Amino acid sequence: MKQILSIILTVFVVTLSSANAANYKTLHIGVDVSGSNPIVTSKPYAIIIAKRVAKQIMALNIGDSVSFRTFGHLDLDNLQQYDVRITRRIRAAAVAKRVVVLIISIPDGRVLPQGSTEIISHLEWTEYNCAAGDILTLATDGIETGSHVPNPDKLLNGEVQLPTPMVEGYLSGCTVTILGIGKTATGSWPSVNVKNLIKAWQKYLKAAGATSKILPNP
Repeated sequence: MKQILSIILTVFVVTLSSANAANYKTLHIGVDVSGSNPIVTSKPYAIIIAKRVAKQIMALNIGDSVSFRTFGHLDLDNLQQYDVRITRRIRAAAVAKRVVVLIISIPDGRVLPQGSTEIISHLEWTEYNCAAGDILTLATDGIETGSHVPNPDKLLNGEVQLPTPMVEGYLSGCTVTILGIGKTATGSWPSVNVKNLIKAWQKYLKAAGATSKILPNP
């Protein structure tokens, strides 16, 4: 009898833990370290991005997680990552401080500038729990230069759109924020090009099922 009660209790605890885990969301922070993104060379810009991301981290609750990644091309030789869950011992403030250091150190040569921007692959190849309300924040110029868009100039000019998501609706329940779209290492693209980029990403993210916020000026 005691053994049966022990098994039942164990199953109950595991089930309860799994149910609670499903309610915890993750803030996914993706930083584009391609050579065109100003965060690679500009310390003031990196500080702006870091401050905004820190605010998002500080808004998380105990049990929520933070996942930090750099991205550019698809090789793994330049991958920077940091994953942590916020607990009573690991406070949101400490996590925010760590992520801020990671971001503002990028212009110091922490990562080498990469030659392409695989934004879509970064999005589609990452695991999310959108049912829990995961949040995705991308610090990127928004110019997809990977295999999904053979001619980025046509994307900027509004002549082509981003492809349909590999799995439509795969971000349903998730919120996606793009910070610094249209910003480049040498300034900003003309407003007409930035508007074309915004429309392209709005269309893609809508097909992916996400709630989106796209900010040229983070």
